[in-house]
Amino acid sequence: MLQSTSLPNLTGRTVEGGRLQIVTLLGAGAYGKLYRAIDTNPTPRSRPYSWPGAFPTSSNSSISSSSSASPNIYAVKCLVRPPPRTKDAKIQRRERSLHLRVSSHPNIVTLHRHFTDKSHCFLVMDYHPRGDLFQAITEDVYFRKPELIKATFAAIVQGVQFCHNKGVYHRDIKPDNILVDFDGCSPCLADFGLATSHKVSREADCGTGSYMSPETFASSGTVCYRPALSDAWALSITLINLVTAMNPWHAARPLHDSRFRSFIRQPDYYLLNILPISSDLSAVLVRTFHLDPTVRLPLAQFADEVQKIDDLFISEEELEFATPAVRRAAGYVVEGEEFDPSEPIDDAEPSNSGSGYSSDLRPLPAGLLPRSPSPSPPAAPGHQRKPPRRSASDPSNSSGRACVLTLDLPRSVSSSPQDAAVPKLGKFKRFMRRLRVWRK
Repeated sequence: MLQSTSLPNLTGRTVEGGRLQIVTLLGAGAYGKLYRAIDTNPTPRSRPYSWPGAFPTSSNSSISSSSSASPNIYAVKCLVRPPPRTKDAKIQRRERSLHLRVSSHPNIVTLHRHFTDKSHCFLVMDYHPRGDLFQAITEDVYFRKPELIKATFAAIVQGVQFCHNKGVYHRDIKPDNILVDFDGCSPCLADFGLATSHKVSREADCGTGSYMSPETFASSGTVCYRPALSDAWALSITLINLVTAMNPWHAARPLHDSRFRSFIRQPDYYLLNILPISSDLSAVLVRTFHLDPTVRLPLAQFADEVQKIDDLFISEEELEFATPAVRRAAGYVVEGEEFDPSEPIDDAEPSNSGSGYSSDLRPLPAGLLPRSPSPSPPAAPGHQRKPPRRSASDPSNSSGRACVLTLDLPRSVSSSPQDAAVPKLGKFKRFMRRLRVWRK
């Protein structure tokens, strides 16, 4: 795909023959820029989108987003227009075609139309003023709200299942590519730039590393993989993001990520010892993170199992036996840990994809936001959280090699020279780094 570095800032200009007025730059990714635009010659929408307070109202007049007398606000994605009959032109046509195929679902961002000029290609879509799921997670919209999490996750799964039934596989599901309303509800899947219609794909390394399944990496040696199973894997990581605002590992590559190797060695214990999640949720996730794609929990069954869980978070009783890393992740300050809240948080790696709504376009939530310190409950020495007992018929018990994905956590302390040469950080930065590191 052509990079977006050559794209100018179109704020204040009009496009589509003067019909759309570009108002604000919402964000920029590796391949395009996203703007908020006003339609100066609107037509009634087939599926209008409105939000509280979108337009001022009075007792004498009311304005509706679908009214022919009021302006419609859209999100306009601007891409570099490639030469005709090239690979990049084919990729852009594929994105438009697949997005239009699934635009009728309420949990998928509607693509209304597209147009081009000499140098650019524009996609006109619904505008979501709240932004994406990543922003909502980092603002603690879902913190300790299991019913909201389950409702939001169920809606996301419905949108993904609709895509799969239509023969569309997203391949880049992550919080950055899911838009939400102000209350965190009504999620909509966006950005079909990497989507495919092939049930079996040979395109390796397609997606965002922290959300990719092991078989999608070129280093795995897999000749081909099923994008539908890869989407289900990404949804499992997204669920962890919703519950904990953390990632379990950087990438699900056993030869390159030590945290993922730790999960493979101890699948029943790993998530319980790094994330503030309940034992029931950990048991379900272990079944979705099996190394063998054919043994993983089907997406529909996975969604049903999540809805049956009473509490997604760790209980106060379990917290007493949790590791220091889990107690920190739960928002408690562990004795002996000090930090200076005046120092900034570490910068995260830039992302190469995303809806464009996130201000920093980070590829994933790299850790918890600093919350108000709470007194840490006393930890029972020498105790470890025990996973729930599972039957012999459980697929994840068959070989002991079940695979759970991990978030973008810093590498744990190691004796290697590379890990020893870590630059010194301020107190708060050290605290945020420790917050995301699993300690044995």
